[in-house]
Amino acid sequence: MYNPDDLFNTAVETVTKNKPHSLNMLIALMGISRETFYTYFPTGSDRHKRIQQEINTAKGKIKAVMFKKWFDSENPTLQIAYMKLLADEDELRALTNQHNSFEIQDDMEITINIKK
Repeated sequence: MYNPDDLFNTAVETVTKNKPHSLNMLIALMGISRETFYTYFPTGSDRHKRIQQEINTAKGKIKAVMFKKWFDSENPTLQIAYMKLLADEDELRALTNQHNSFEIQDDMEITINIKK
């Protein structure tokens, strides 16, 4: 049995220290089972929401650091990756080399079938 307050504090400290990107990663870092985690912090509970918020905040900080590194980088691969995140549809199409172009003559009939 765990003390709920101690377990909650450990969860928050683990997020602050290790910056896990998901609840599953946090649970692994804490060394407890998923069952234990969800027993003490059921989905929808205030503490569960707070832990998820802490993870989201940590993830946002990591993204900000990564985006800054990509922006400041001299590495073309990182620059393209960053541009893909910022690009509109036309720019993204150009960056990914997905350009389909064809010429239609006035007397041509075209049928397009799209399957999902």
